[in-house]
Amino acid sequence: MIKFFRKIRQNLLSKGKTGKYLKYAIGEIVLVVIGILIALSINNWNQNRLELNRESKLLKTLLKDLQTAETESAESINKDKEDVNSFAYMLSGKDARKTLINHPKIDSIFNKIIWGTTTTNVPIINSYNDIKSAGQIGLISNENIRSHFTSLETRFNRLERILQDRWSVQLNNIDKFVLNEMNFIGLLRGDSSKHNIDYGIDNEYSILFENQFVLNVIGVKLQLTESIIANRSLVLEEIRALIDLIENDLNKNNKG
Repeated sequence: MIKFFRKIRQNLLSKGKTGKYLKYAIGEIVLVVIGILIALSINNWNQNRLELNRESKLLKTLLKDLQTAETESAESINKDKEDVNSFAYMLSGKDARKTLINHPKIDSIFNKIIWGTTTTNVPIINSYNDIKSAGQIGLISNENIRSHFTSLETRFNRLERILQDRWSVQLNNIDKFVLNEMNFIGLLRGDSSKHNIDYGIDNEYSILFENQFVLNVIGVKLQLTESIIANRSLVLEEIRALIDLIENDLNKNNKG
């Protein structure tokens, strides 16, 4: 092809057709430029497709992690709500506490009230943490999705702080009281363990349930757990918003 064009140019020059030669040369340059532009366009198209495929894979991984976090968050909220109901019932009055005292599984019930809400779990979106650590947040082209992930991080931090507050109350106050003022082994009666254990003397719940310290710590756990439920609900709301955004983005890319 190059030899063909060269031969045309030589013929035009040999015949003294300078004007036609210039027109031809310009035309040839235009063709070369058009060819280059087409090649660049194809290259850019291929590059965009590669980046889009890479982003789609990333979004699918993020979506999977978010769906797992959604399930975990909903389960944690339901668990915390059960504990709040137990706390509220115990603090509802002497009649309620008397009913608990006479319950055949009072040891198990009190054990659950005292240690039931000690989890400090916060959902983790590993795929997002990975791309953030690698400085690749820009792989997510949708600015709205990036913005919601930033909001989700803020929600996670707030939830973690209140969970740590509850854990501190548990560790520094409740655990010490149980170990020093109660028969902890007696609380294991409701355990499904098959070990042969001497549970020792019964705990005096009629006295414990009138102890202001016990009532106070239950009240503190009630308040903190309600705050945790509120923060978990905000986290869940943000997770669900991200799930919707990513699903819509993936559907749009698939149609495109």
